[in-house]
Amino acid sequence: MGIGLQGTPSRGNSGVAVLLCGWLKVPIPEGGETIRRHLIEPLNADAIIAATYKPKDCEQAAHQRKKVQGRAGDSVVAASGECLWVRLRGIGAVARRRLDPMLTTEQLRAFVVRAPAWSAVEAAFQLNRTHRGLNMFAPVLGRPQLSVLRELHDYHRVHLLLNAHEASRGARYDRLVFSRLEFAWLAAHPPLQLLPRALLWVPQGYGRVAVNDKHAVMAREHAAAYLGRWQLLLSESLLATVPLHLVVTAGPEVFLLALLQKLQIPVGEMPALAFLPCCSAADKCWQHFLC
Repeated sequence: MGIGLQGTPSRGNSGVAVLLCGWLKVPIPEGGETIRRHLIEPLNADAIIAATYKPKDCEQAAHQRKKVQGRAGDSVVAASGECLWVRLRGIGAVARRRLDPMLTTEQLRAFVVRAPAWSAVEAAFQLNRTHRGLNMFAPVLGRPQLSVLRELHDYHRVHLLLNAHEASRGARYDRLVFSRLEFAWLAAHPPLQLLPRALLWVPQGYGRVAVNDKHAVMAREHAAAYLGRWQLLLSESLLATVPLHLVVTAGPEVFLLALLQKLQIPVGEMPALAFLPCCSAADKCWQHFLC
């Protein structure tokens, strides 16, 4: 069961929303303060967060609080993951947020095996034709440690949360900025006036072979393409949109480039002003890098 939470009031007439999603147990630099200081505030944006938790994420915190305070209801808090919101203590006002359990591999499999293209995808998949098992259907196909499908499902969830918040505020946003909770920001995000809305903007560095999928600035009308990749994988139009050989061999960034090219959404590159830092727990780090 998900936990829907209305955040603090939005910025009223803001035309920009910053979209964040994912597991709240990842290392979040300065509790999200760099996101607030260098992304949300410079863009005068509303923040919308679709987060996930694992069932045991709050057990230790709940046990410690029960030991000190003797509170009887902490088993409910532990099961819901509520303790994790403190990890975003530096992010400031949030327009809307939601916390849901992270999908297990078995739950992901139950979704994808019903997809119209699944039989063709499963038959065509060969592990040795991928880069270390990376593919759009991981962890159901490929390396079980990967979380591609979970990430795509998080994009879907934050898209739904965006739609709900726009309905409640009575207005659509003009520009959207998707970014990572784990980013450490070095400087303020470029003003959106410098990034023409006809293009979907990503950090530079990938050239013509892929599209950096860790941060994006997009016009509102491009949200369905960028945030809707989960729905695309489960749809009848998947193989008419992206060729089968790419679906079973490409990683998320190559797949994203193929999708944007098919939909004729031009891509622009902007300076990379944030990075994914290392951390002290390899199982919670991007590419398992340790400090």
